[in-house]
Amino acid sequence: MNNKDMRKFDRKVSSCPLCESADINNYYRDFRGIDIDKCNGCGVQFMNPQYSDAYLHDFYSNYTSDEWTEGR
Repeated sequence: MNNKDMRKFDRKVSSCPLCESADINNYYRDFRGIDIDKCNGCGVQFMNPQYSDAYLHDFYSNYTSDEWTEGR
């Protein structure tokens, strides 16, 4: 991951975001090279690291539709 990509992500977590178990393992890597981990405690799969709030804000701030904003 280069420095530009690192700003998109939070730090990797070492425990499950759902049940807080530390028993997590890399499950697979998606087509963009993003790691998906799986919790061996509850079975949830999650992106690790996850996108940062700042990145998501920037991404979705340009994601609007005239249909959604009409009548508001």
